[in-house]
Amino acid sequence: MKWTLKIAVIASLVLVFQSCSNLHLRYKKTDDLANEATGLSWKLNKALYKARITFFNKEYSGLMFFKEYPETKDVRMIFMSEFGLKFFDLKLDKNGTVTTEYIIDELNRKSIINTLSTDFRLLFLHFKETDCKKYFSGKNKTYMQKCKKGKFRYSYFFNNNNKIETIKYASFFRKKVTIELKEYENNIPGNVTIKHFGIPLKLNLNYIK
Repeated sequence: MKWTLKIAVIASLVLVFQSCSNLHLRYKKTDDLANEATGLSWKLNKALYKARITFFNKEYSGLMFFKEYPETKDVRMIFMSEFGLKFFDLKLDKNGTVTTEYIIDELNRKSIINTLSTDFRLLFLHFKETDCKKYFSGKNKTYMQKCKKGKFRYSYFFNNNNKIETIKYASFFRKKVTIELKEYENNIPGNVTIKHFGIPLKLNLNYIK
């Protein structure tokens, strides 16, 4: 049993090191900060999305509203049905603290709130005391910004138009969240897909013009 556990740990480490090695083969460190990740909130002000959240086998659909308050730098994320029934209302302040203003009983679980809070911070890049480095791919002419805070890693991949295309969040051993941002229009992504690993929670957002 002990040998089985040791083999599993060694195999995990090999996969992690291979992944890191492959990453650095594609991207080389650079001091160019011209394309530094700035987050959605810098260009957002307010936006409305059609939203679908799947948790286990249950689906919630409706509208997701984002709004930034310039005077306080707070950002609100409100999810409601198309008939106006509110599912949750979260507030992200300028220090990266997420407050639950409201959440329905079905979703009022610590694991869900923590997961939604992490997604919120990833989208708006509210991570304090974070060490970030920049990498460039000469082959694809694209950038990647890699940040770390404690045991967690946050990687932001840019497309050829210098828009954030993919966000990856992981601990040293485990991938936790992948966010895909596509179909930008006026600096706002038209489609956002958030996929979690380790918890059956998936979000899909489509921008309403």
